[in-house]
Order: sequence, then structure tokens, then C-alpha cells
Amino acid sequence: MRTNSLGAFPLFLAACVVGLTSCSQHMSNSLNSSNPPGSNPPGGSPADSNGPHIYLAANSSSGGASTYGFSVSSDGQLTPISGFPLSYSIWGVASGNYLFATNADGVHIDTYKIGSDGSLTKVQSFDDTKASANACAQCQPGMPQLADPTGTKLYISAGYLDGGDWNATLQTFSIDPSTGAISYVSTDMPIEGRDWAQVYGSFSGNAAYLYGTNETTFTNNVVLASQTSNGSLSASPTEPALHGLSSSSVDSMVIGTDSTSHLVAAIQASNANGDPGAPINLASFTINSDGSLTTTNSSEQMPQAPSLNGSVSPDGTLIAMAGAKSGIQLYNFNGADPITALGGVFATDQITSLSWDKQHHLYALSSSHMLYVFNVTSAGATPAPGSPHSVPNAFNLLVQP
Repeated sequence: MRTNSLGAFPLFLAACVVGLTSCSQHMSNSLNSSNPPGSNPPGGSPADSNGPHIYLAANSSSGGASTYGFSVSSDGQLTPISGFPLSYSIWGVASGNYLFATNADGVHIDTYKIGSDGSLTKVQSFDDTKASANACAQCQPGMPQLADPTGTKLYISAGYLDGGDWNATLQTFSIDPSTGAISYVSTDMPIEGRDWAQVYGSFSGNAAYLYGTNETTFTNNVVLASQTSNGSLSASPTEPALHGLSSSSVDSMVIGTDSTSHLVAAIQASNANGDPGAPINLASFTINSDGSLTTTNSSEQMPQAPSLNGSVSPDGTLIAMAGAKSGIQLYNFNGADPITALGGVFATDQITSLSWDKQHHLYALSSSHMLYVFNVTSAGATPAPGSPHSVPNAFNLLVQP
């Protein structure tokens, strides 16, 4: 299932790419759709992928940019992709066998076909000027944010800087599965960037709902949007209820979902007030038909986590959590049952990005530009051959799972 990837601390939903400046974002609770929430979301199987391949955007000491590319073997060993590194950076969204990124000209959204060897071939350069103008007169062309699980919809933000805030709107584009070409569908939900970013990225198993985190707007920080019949998103004007918690006053971060109807969130008491020593716990929730969430986990059954930041494996069985200074800790995601810790701490470096592929490889990029690769099972994790890898000045990790 889709899950928010761990970006810079705190988590930012940012996909400014190809050497452009990064933009943090914060989703509001506006509602801009004529379709009722949860009404007949588009169905379909998960997008096929010939991965895994990974791409790392990097800066150079001379002020330029580059992209490193690697194919991944079954044991997690990396092999450089022929033709890489590229002389420009790519930072975007991978879905199925396509990669979507904003062009360096700031006008076009480029679609790249990902070859079986990991090579990238540009198949479309979509002029986003007209579509972004549907968001607002001063909005700049958009930046890819996420795709739906079927790989048929791409969500792009178009916006502008207002002082230090990034004000934008999330827009829906359809993806032609046979060519990767995108086309404009709708303008959906307003976004603004301040404080913690809004993180949308965790679809329910049936893709009816999309969950995220908003640090400033709601009581429990969890936000909800619904996917409608044409794939567009409409934000709920209220936060989804969290049933079963011993306290209704919590700060939380949505970590991800499994393939059926469960969600994991990191929970911290609201009165912690940013205290780094305040305990953080992981709770599993069942996703109800109205989008509300219910946990049967008692406080004693919720394992502690090193931070509010983490990622769920694509099959929804494993959780990785990374603290600013405490490395990576791993957990089993057991549906509605309590989450269980795998034990051990891995990659004690400061981790800035986490991502998974479908073969249970976990990738972690550190602030010292080291890329860690682990083979993870329900019993634990072992470093892949050659891990960690030094990737000079790498700042973004993109995985085609």
C-alpha cells in the first residue's frame, strides 16, 4: 500500500525535482468536489513494476546536480545502471514502470519510461502552464506528489510562494498505463506550507480513502481525503475519529496502511510539547467504512518508537521507524493486532529518507550521504552485500519498488 516516505525531519511532502528548490507543503481541510466522499473509487490491480531500481538525486560541490541510478538484485546488492550518473537531478514519483518529475524549465512535467535495466527514456513532456492556471492565477506549474495504488492517477501540486509559505492546490491527472502520458482531470484540494508539512500518502486497501498528517489544523493531526469515481480527491472537512485510544488528546503521524483495512500511526501525548524524551508509541487501527479509525490495542501493547517518522513495506507487513539520532528500528505490522518489535537497532547514522521495494529491501539515506540497504524478514534484518554505499552529496532517494 502507499505509505508516506521519510523525508527531511520533520516529514515534508515535497517533490520539487530536477535541480529545482524544494517546497514543503501543508494540506488544508477544504472540500472542492461534487462527488460524495468514498463514492465508487476507481478499482484495479496494483501497478506492475519491473523494479526494483533506485535513483538518488545529488548536488555537486561545483553547484551542479546529478542523479545516480542502481539496479537491485534479489539479495539487495546494487549495480550501477548504464549511463548513470546523469548530469541533472531527478526527484519525483515512481509508479509502475514510469517516473514523473518536474522539468528544470519549471514548465513541463516529464514522464520517463523505466526500462527493465533501470534506464530512463523520456516519453512525454507535458506543458503544465494551462492546468496549473486552473489552481490559481499566480500558481507555478506543478510538482508530482504521489500516485494512486493502481498507477492510473497522478497527484500534482501547483502553487506559489507567499513569504515563507508554499500555497498550492493538489490536482489530479490520469496516467495512460500503456504510454505513461498524463492528462489533466481536476483541481482538488488547497495546500499551504507552514510548520510541519501536510503528508498525504497512505491509501486504504480499497483506495477509497487517503490518509495523512497535519500538525497544526486538527486535534489528533490525522487528516482524510476520499478518492472519487474519476480518481480526484476531496478532503474531509473534519478529522477522522480515532476510537479506542485511552486519551483523545494525542499528536500522531500516519505511518502507512496494509493491503486490507488497517493503518499504523505513531502516537504521542499532546502535552509533550515537543519534548524529545516523551514516549512515542505505535498503534494499529482498523479502517471503518466511514473512514474513521478504531484500535483495540491497549497502551501497554503499543511498542515504543524512536520518532514519529517511518514507512510501511508495500505488502503492509513490516514497519521501519527512524529517529534523528537513534537509527532504524523495525516492527511487524499484524493487521488489527498489536504491532510487535523485531528487536535491534540498525544504521545508527542520522537517517533522512526511508523507502522499501516489493522484495522486502529497506533503503535508508543518511545525512552523511550513506545509503544503507537491508534484507528484512519477519525475524529481523541483515545488511545487503556492499552496504552501506557512499553517494556523494545525495539528498533524495527514489525507489521503483
